[in-house]
Amino acid sequence: MPHDTAHKFILHELVHAATTTALDIGTKVLSRHLPNSETYLSPHIKELNALQKYVADFVRRQERMGVLDSNAKTLLHRTNAFRNTDELIAWGLTDKRFQTYLDSIPYVPPPGQGPKTTVWKGLIRIIGKILGLDPKRNPTAFTELLRISDPLL
Repeated sequence: MPHDTAHKFILHELVHAATTTALDIGTKVLSRHLPNSETYLSPHIKELNALQKYVADFVRRQERMGVLDSNAKTLLHRTNAFRNTDELIAWGLTDKRFQTYLDSIPYVPPPGQGPKTTVWKGLIRIIGKILGLDPKRNPTAFTELLRISDPLL
């Protein structure tokens, strides 16, 4: 495995390790529909699920229409980036090609969740909310960290 690929693989798996528990808890709470069982994660998991479905539907619709670019075709057919929210986050935070593709997809968040943006910016906003960062402050240290570290990922 080439040096660069090994680092990306390790980082990808570390993102899974860092997010799996929160995603699992939020998903289990939502799937059981228990009264008074929503956690602070629940609304963000709902939003993340909606974003993942939007992205997966968008890329498959583009493929059916024959307008999917070669980068997106590679991501669709040679990765699992569109499979579920776990992979959306892991690929979204570790793969520059995927980030660029997400940033090209227009996205309108659910009502009350913010203005029209791109999927990449929507994903970063949702991750910020899950981490407890105030999405109304702009820019934040988190968004600046992502901007600065983006070339390193």
